[in-house]
Amino acid sequence: MLLYIAFDSNHAQLPPTCPEGNVMNEATTAPSGDSPAIPIEDLDLPVGTYSRLKRGGVHFVSSLTSYFDDELQGYFHLTQRDIDDVQAKLVPLGLSIKL
Repeated sequence: MLLYIAFDSNHAQLPPTCPEGNVMNEATTAPSGDSPAIPIEDLDLPVGTYSRLKRGGVHFVSSLTSYFDDELQGYFHLTQRDIDDVQAKLVPLGLSIKL
């Protein structure tokens, strides 16, 4: 399991190698870009997977697709089966997580 948090003397800080759009900084508003703002609720994910993503701050499919599979396991504690479920829901939309 990968851990991307570095601690200094007073507070936790994300290192510069941590990807943009990490769980601690993601806005809850719709992304502004060419891709449509599809909420993760529309994916009809299993309850546990949905809950871990939502609790982690992922609200839209566009932000979900910006993660690699090992980051999903590390940040959101998703199992490989959870990731396979997410990937299966993204394929009909022509989308994919980073592998």
